[in-house]
Amino acid sequence: MTRFTDAEWAELQRRLPIACVDVLPIRWIGPAGGRRLQVGLIERWYPEAGWPGARRVWCVLGGRQRMEETIPEAIVAQLKGTLGCAPTGPLPPEPVALVEYLPRPRTPEAPDDPRRHAIGPLFAVEVGAEIAPPFPPGSDALGFRWFDANGLPDSGTIGFHLAGTLQRCVARLQADGPPVASASEPARRRSS
Repeated sequence: MTRFTDAEWAELQRRLPIACVDVLPIRWIGPAGGRRLQVGLIERWYPEAGWPGARRVWCVLGGRQRMEETIPEAIVAQLKGTLGCAPTGPLPPEPVALVEYLPRPRTPEAPDDPRRHAIGPLFAVEVGAEIAPPFPPGSDALGFRWFDANGLPDSGTIGFHLAGTLQRCVARLQADGPPVASASEPARRRSS
């Protein structure tokens, strides 16, 4: 596999959209019949430490997909590399959103990333582990917190202008409800 120098990588990011995979950790808590959704967000620098005006924000996990890395492998790599954990159940067969990050978004509420143009499917992945620092070396995470689906952070504290995307994803997940499982089959989403 070919690795790029820092200069080559910087040039590629200036010229091409980058394929990414984003992950929204989720868990369903409470007794059967009354379970409620929580979503996990990392606290990180936006856009990154050292940039002029960088600030701490809440965000989904995400990063570029490596050459020859499948999407399921990329999901697991994001969880392990950022939080040091793994999914607790089967990976979702499809994303809850497809996000395009533009360096100069066309509208104020559109997702942005001043560093690059990136496109990434956003997967809601069940994670049951208690997550706390220290995070793996190289992780973007400064912190982690579970939020009730109806108590997401203020949109001004969510990085990359993802507040609207998160709200739509949470609404979809709540409409689908918690996964159901039987003794003979893996957990699956209830159909609406």
